[in-house]
Amino acid sequence: MQLLGPLKFNSELLCGEKMVYRIPGDIICYPAPTSDCVNERIECLRKLGVIEYISAGAYNIGKWRVLGKGHSAIVFLAITESREFVAVKARRIDSKRESLIYECKLLKEAYPVSPKVYDCNDDLIIMEFIPGITLGEYIEKRSDCENIVNMFIKLMIIVAELDRLGIEHSELSNPEKHVIIGCNNEIKVVDFESAKHSLKSCNVCDIVSWFMFRCNRFQKVCRVTDHLRNEIIDQIRQYKGEVKRDTLINIINLISILPK
Repeated sequence: MQLLGPLKFNSELLCGEKMVYRIPGDIICYPAPTSDCVNERIECLRKLGVIEYISAGAYNIGKWRVLGKGHSAIVFLAITESREFVAVKARRIDSKRESLIYECKLLKEAYPVSPKVYDCNDDLIIMEFIPGITLGEYIEKRSDCENIVNMFIKLMIIVAELDRLGIEHSELSNPEKHVIIGCNNEIKVVDFESAKHSLKSCNVCDIVSWFMFRCNRFQKVCRVTDHLRNEIIDQIRQYKGEVKRDTLINIINLISILPK
């Protein structure tokens, strides 16, 4: 898999609009910042080389924009002292999770399927920023079956590596926002908040199920038949057993015959 190197900051990317700021307290300690929390976390980021915040992303927090916003954490774009972009995941102050350390451990184990982690502690994860679009956005922009099938196959092969590692992502049954398609169509699985170690992990099952039963765009463009669905269901049952590699190849071969 081709990996992104560090993405250098370029002021031209901001199109003249002021987007770079000191790290805001109401972002780093969302949703109820206190001076102790803000000072502690900003000092921690400073020691790790993260110096500025970029207001960018699909989610709003007051006047700010962030890359991601969940029940336990938010993710924002930042710049390091060496002028590189990074993604910072900050644990919410009201989160029921006491630490991000386990998620950080799983991210490190999952790399290069996941973004590269540079550093982490209980409250923060600093990781590789992957510029790109979500899987859901990618699929909606495709009108030819061949491109969608190729992405389907690549994604199955990638998440099969998580199965080999015994990491269950737990949210790939609805992967639209948990898979990023970056430059040169490289794929990264993100958001390991609900992930866990499991000897019975079947991330491939989740991806196949989504494409075959819930991704309307794929089914319409590729004219998926009930016969094909039934054949793939049989293969998925076998994949859950011991012969994962051979079964994965069988599923790929079945999907590859879809009209191009």
